[in-house]
Amino acid sequence: MRGLVIREELFGKDHQDVAESLNDLGFLYRNQGAYRRAEEVLRRALSIREKTFGRSDIRIAETLNNLAEVYRLQAQYRRAEPLQLRALNINEKALGRDHPKVGINLNNLGLIYQELGDFGRAGRLFRRDLEISERALGPDHPLVATSLNNLAFLYYVQGNFAKAEPLLQRSLQIYENSLGETHPAVATTVNNLANLYYYRGDIVQAETLYLRALRIRENALGLDHPDVGITLNNLANLYRSVDDYSRAEPLFLRSLMISRNAFVEKHWIYAETLTSLGTLYWAQGRLNEAQDFLARAIAVRGTILEDTLFSGSETRKQAFVTKFRKDVDVVVSFALQVNGRVPNVSNLAMLALLQRKNRAAEEMRQLLGAVRRQSDSTSRKLLEQWTSTLERVSDLSLSSNVPISQLKQVEEERQRLEEELGERSGQFRELRSPVTIESVQNALSA
Repeated sequence: MRGLVIREELFGKDHQDVAESLNDLGFLYRNQGAYRRAEEVLRRALSIREKTFGRSDIRIAETLNNLAEVYRLQAQYRRAEPLQLRALNINEKALGRDHPKVGINLNNLGLIYQELGDFGRAGRLFRRDLEISERALGPDHPLVATSLNNLAFLYYVQGNFAKAEPLLQRSLQIYENSLGETHPAVATTVNNLANLYYYRGDIVQAETLYLRALRIRENALGLDHPDVGITLNNLANLYRSVDDYSRAEPLFLRSLMISRNAFVEKHWIYAETLTSLGTLYWAQGRLNEAQDFLARAIAVRGTILEDTLFSGSETRKQAFVTKFRKDVDVVVSFALQVNGRVPNVSNLAMLALLQRKNRAAEEMRQLLGAVRRQSDSTSRKLLEQWTSTLERVSDLSLSSNVPISQLKQVEEERQRLEEELGERSGQFRELRSPVTIESVQNALSA
């Protein structure tokens, strides 16, 4: 920051050296999670560089890449993608299609598509990035390890463990040799390997790796870091799967506390931990506790689902609806098995089914269209602001890279807009009313 002030005093606020300092400062803010400050200084750097060098200079591509990453880390994919595509286009034309900087753009663009669930497109970009990195940097460079890890993740989520494992093993070896055995990047690859072995049924090897990843993350990142919570949840699921409930429960509870503090209670990681605890208590015969946690999980999932159906991309909608359907199946199975032994359990199952079926995507679009057509110009403007904000809430709720302050701020803006729209439109109030057992019963008896 001091260097920036000195350069501004020496050269003026629009000098190219000032833009360089702004770009470096934005990169630092991004790594610290200070995304608003990062966006502000990077946009200023971009403006100066475009005025100084034109729109096709490689320094423009550098700032575009950094700004796109700021947006990706906040799950603002519609803002990140065009910037990253522009950076890629500049670097390909200026440096050639096989330059390492092109590989970085390909990798970061692949991460955008991966997080949107477009695994086919992400895989093509990761494979091209890997080819470029190996050829330009050598087979043992950390960037090669990153490319291997990203490509392995795609194979893993597609169930192709045979292709994923050797890539993860090679990534791990490169990271250990280049960064040391206690680096957070090592923990990420170790955790991914553990996931692979767990789903392949190698419980002993998976446990060993989860414990190693947990030690590295706790020491390197702190006891309350979100990545620590993710590994705790993974390890707890492993213990639950072998009926070791006494070890699973405290890990789940600790993971739940971390995820609630890191992401707030409207987030898929928090919902998944609630479901895990509910099924653990179900297996132990602690049925009232099971019902409580499963109900909380369904409530969180239902809120995210509704926001996603209103505003998310089609890929995101389909991915989340699939996840939500699995939770509903768990709740219905629980209700069928314990019916008569737990009060009101049938209501829980009915509510889960209503949330899944009563607010279908097409119905959401029709209702929203009706509200839009019958609103005045001020209300329509507010409605557009609300849908844009709702889209951000949906994306942030499904991302694991967003600080709690960011999600809270956007959620507060959503609530403010809903209150204002609700005062102006009775139809909007009806549109946003939650699905409940009572509301359905009242409608049937009316």
